[in-house]
Amino acid sequence: MILTDFLNLTLDQKAEHVFHFGTFIECYEERGNLYSMGNFYVEILYNADFNVIEDIRGFADVRHLEPYLNEIKINF
Repeated sequence: MILTDFLNLTLDQKAEHVFHFGTFIECYEERGNLYSMGNFYVEILYNADFNVIEDIRGFADVRHLEPYLNEIKINF
């Protein structure tokens, strides 16, 4: 799936697609969970107080990865 198709899905469809095909990268408490979808990334914003997914954002611009960079651990 390409990013433009993903962005046109409903919230439930996006969640299902990410959980089936996404690769989990990192959880950032103040922001959400980050997934790789191959040719784009997805951020799932979760509200723990209300136990709901508030938003699912797809993006290809790597500048949106910045909040996660300090959290990602790479072992050599």
